[in-house]
Amino acid sequence: MLGGRTVKVPPRGPGDRGREAKVALRAGTVLLRRPRHAVREGSERPATDVASEAQIAAAAALCPTLEGKTDRQRNHHPPGSLAWMARIAARPGGWTCSDKPPGPKTMRDGWQRFAAIAEGFSLAHNPVRNV
Repeated sequence: MLGGRTVKVPPRGPGDRGREAKVALRAGTVLLRRPRHAVREGSERPATDVASEAQIAAAAALCPTLEGKTDRQRNHHPPGSLAWMARIAARPGGWTCSDKPPGPKTMRDGWQRFAAIAEGFSLAHNPVRNV
């Protein structure tokens, strides 16, 4: 069962190579949708489901700079939750805290930008020393 949906895999026969790939693609799609819906629904799942400890530390430092002046633009989700992380990742992707949750392209773009920021944050706080 994935995301509330049961995925039935028919018995495998000769020439049926793409069936596992289709099931895996569907499972991946369901898992990718969770963070963007977490923004709206307020998921209490931990951010460690999608991010490393270093990325969560970077998100904690970045969060205040992404919040606006209005109440709608503030991140009210509990720090360290999936919803909190998803909201932080969506902002660099161009999400403006509108009534609608961020779309998949916004989440992808935001996550790519956030990952680059988190890597820079990690390097700044844990410099690599040449030996």
